Amino acid sequence: LDSWLAEKSSYLNSTLEKSNRLGANIILGFPLIKNKLTLSTQLKKEYVMPQNTAEFSNYDLNSVSFTLNYQDITSWFNPKKGTYWQLSYEKATNINLTRTFLNWGYFWPLSAQSTLAFHNFSGLLTLDTNTNIFDFEDFEIGGTNSIRGYFPPDTGKKKLLFNLEYRYDLNAVWQSVLFIDIGKTFNNELDFTLSSFRIGKGVGIRYFTPIG
Repeated sequence: LDSWLAEKSSYLNSTLEKSNRLGANIILGFPLIKNKLTLSTQLKKEYVMPQNTAEFSNYDLNSVSFTLNYQDITSWFNPKKGTYWQLSYEKATNINLTRTFLNWGYFWPLSAQSTLAFHNFSGLLTLDTNTNIFDFEDFEIGGTNSIRGYFPPDTGKKKLLFNLEYRYDLNAVWQSVLFIDIGKTFNNELDFTLSSFRIGKGVGIRYFTPIG
């Protein structure tokens, strides 16, 4: 059981839009395979109040969602082997809105110190074409957790993201990373040419603290 009062900032057509959100949910989980596969359902009620904008009005988002979670990774701290995936479907009960996404990753050990990590996110949002207040609900791409080095993020009703990392442990707490991020958001167009995707690439250093 969870409740929140939060401010959300979201870029829409390169303009930063802000909203206050007051909501609550309840999540019930049902283990299907112990420590590996879980089915969960969520009931959510949320009030959304856009700030200082004439484009959007206050609205409610009441929804029910079903999610399958699978993971066979022994450690999330610095995973070396295994896979995880999350398949989720959300249906609003007071408006014609559905949100479906698949989020998954795979870790392939190359040696005792090095790991190849792959991640993919694919999402689809459908809603009433005559309702524009739900642009706050669009998928975003860009920033630290999707395409590093690209900001402000793009928004759209469809999202496709790929992340590939080569990780090398320097010692127990320091890790070097080579990465490439590729992705984009869509609305109605289906342009899959490489030039239409956002790309980020680079190197990084991670330090593992006792809490994350």
